[in-house]
This record gives sequence, structure tokens and C-alpha cells, in this order.
Amino acid sequence: MLLVESKLKFDKHVAKICHKVSQLVTVLKRRKKILVFEIPMNLHQAFIVLCFHYCAATWHFCSKYVSDKLEKIHERALHFVHQDNR
Repeated sequence: MLLVESKLKFDKHVAKICHKVSQLVTVLKRRKKILVFEIPMNLHQAFIVLCFHYCAATWHFCSKYVSDKLEKIHERALHFVHQDNR
């Protein structure tokens, strides 16, 4: 579902995506000890990248704060995939 604000900022939509991806990364990090090497990459592609690609064109119209937040969450997800402990 796409959330559209009256001023077409899409900040609420992007914040919702950030929250969803953050929850996914947290769950995957908790389970990382039982995952073999290929599985984190597959999970990243199946769940996290899918969230980032959904309505990605709206992200060009969001505020810098929300854009930075998206970038940080994506970095967290990539650290998980590459088994980096940040």
C-alpha cells in the first residue's frame, strides 16, 4: 500500500518501509547463527530488496532525513548479509 500525503512528500510511506525493513533485519540478525552462508543473501533478496524496490520512485520526493534513514537501514541489511558485526 502506498501512503500519499497532501503535499506529495511520501515521508509517511518511506517511514513505513523503513520500519518494516528494520524489523526484518532485526529478526534476521537474531537468527544469523543458524544460517549458512548463502541463506542471508537469499533472504536479503527475497524480503529486504523487495521492500526497497516497491514504489522506489517515491523516494526521490522524500526529505533528506528520511532518505538518510533509508540508506542507514540498507547498510544494516548489507552488513548482515556480509556477516559484518556492526
